Amino acid sequence: MSETDPTEGLPLPAALAARHLDLRYDLEADRLLLTARSDDAAIDFHLTRRLTRHLLSGILDLMMKTSDVVSRSSADHRTDVLLFEHASALEATSGPTQTPPAILSARAQAASMPVLARRVDVDLNSEGMKISIWGDTHGQAWIHLAREQGHQLIEMLLMKAREAEWDLAELSWMDRRGQYSRPQGTPLA
Repeated sequence: MSETDPTEGLPLPAALAARHLDLRYDLEADRLLLTARSDDAAIDFHLTRRLTRHLLSGILDLMMKTSDVVSRSSADHRTDVLLFEHASALEATSGPTQTPPAILSARAQAASMPVLARRVDVDLNSEGMKISIWGDTHGQAWIHLAREQGHQLIEMLLMKAREAEWDLAELSWMDRRGQYSRPQGTPLA
């Protein structure tokens, strides 16, 4: 006689179509806490150090492969060109958005544990990216980001990984962007 899963055969809940992502470091868990939120709901995800490393590496690799400007550059200068694109995207940011009060009160009432992100899928093209975050069995949330917002997500992840004092040495080339100066308003290409 075998035990059966009581949820087996039941339809999976629909993934949250997020409009915003919040990121902070959870010191107790030594994990990043990524909140995907729509206008009326939110899901907290724990991102491990390993998943964060793979996510950053994957997004940067995809950004490199899908950039027209990078593809026109010589192989020796592709990371530098991506750094210029990254810096340009960050200059255009309007700053962080505030979490709506409805989300804050829903978060306080829910008191549920964050979902451990098991997988993050990134589909990227020249216009933007779709990020799907998976829990144990199914996609829990997804968001579509413009390419510039993808660079903002990269920066958020890098900042929080530094705050957590995680060693992401293979991504240290992203910190070189402070060594370059580009006159204000100078186009990338």
